[in-house]
Amino acid sequence: MELFEQIRREYDPPRLEETAFIGLAVYGTGAGRTTGEPCALCHPIKDAKGKTVSQLHHFVMISVVGAGLTLPFDIEPYGPGDSEYAGGKRLLKRAAAHLGPRFADYVVADGKFATAPFLHLADEVEIPVLARVKDNLPDGHGGRSPLRWPTADGQFRTWPRPH
Repeated sequence: MELFEQIRREYDPPRLEETAFIGLAVYGTGAGRTTGEPCALCHPIKDAKGKTVSQLHHFVMISVVGAGLTLPFDIEPYGPGDSEYAGGKRLLKRAAAHLGPRFADYVVADGKFATAPFLHLADEVEIPVLARVKDNLPDGHGGRSPLRWPTADGQFRTWPRPH
């Protein structure tokens, strides 16, 4: 709990006069590769023949972003049978509860989080989502161009080119 209190103190609005918005970034990663005996959280890494050659831990991390200093502050490990998506939902809910309402102006996430359940969770914790759209959302152009809203026009230097 001390870490969350420190984050709230350090990212206090008067101390961030130069920062327009404070965000949270949710993303998956891996660490702790081993060839030893696997634990309950290990995911098998297989070679081209399907033989397990090592094990790796997967987890979802959340960081404070957009305020000049990117600060990773919590992780949610997930084992076989679980997923980055489910771990990300648990992590966002926990982080929002610890940081308090209106701490973050937005959460940025990979396109795999641009689904109704994640968006509804973000709405519950009152944090808008900025997610890169992938093939998991219809865009009206046969999956070839990004879904974009008129308010986003001109806000980014480039848009992905259609395939």
